[in-house]
Amino acid sequence: MRFKSVLFSIVLYQLLFFVFSCSNDQERKYRAQKDLVLKKEIKQRSEISKTHSIVGVLKEKFPLTNSKVKHLSQLVKKDNIGKEIISGNPSEARFFTTYLGELIYKGSKLHVFKHYFEVQAAIEKHGHSELIILNQDFAFYYDLEQPENLPNDMKNGLLRYFQLSDTMEMQMEYLTEKDMLLTEKSSE
Repeated sequence: MRFKSVLFSIVLYQLLFFVFSCSNDQERKYRAQKDLVLKKEIKQRSEISKTHSIVGVLKEKFPLTNSKVKHLSQLVKKDNIGKEIISGNPSEARFFTTYLGELIYKGSKLHVFKHYFEVQAAIEKHGHSELIILNQDFAFYYDLEQPENLPNDMKNGLLRYFQLSDTMEMQMEYLTEKDMLLTEKSSE
């Protein structure tokens, strides 16, 4: 009797192993096909559109009366355009904030700041890049992920990125309370 139960357990185990390995193979094949289709789609899109774009996702939103953003309102002056304000404690966290200027988007006056901060985490530092947009009531912090996504400056309502031998100008394609999209200005 015990022999039959052990034999039954072995057969059941082999059957489950076979079914599981088949489903894993099918899943791997499906994922590989899906990845291939996705890579082809990305390649086609990049061939169609040679423009660059940057997506920012809303990280935080504060009323201008909030103590965290009151200092930003004080920086909104023509004399402060392009000046980098450094704050924080170098052994813990450092903040680099630059007022880029005023931007008119769909009839609304907005003030734009680039904001980079690094936080000491054990041995190394971790950096974060944000574009801060102030309207009449709120400060919106959009996460841009990489420091190279932060513009160097702003001129005539266009965010400018200095590259090795060229300057790329980006325009605000759309801006919502959840996300934003910057696209390369066409040379038309």
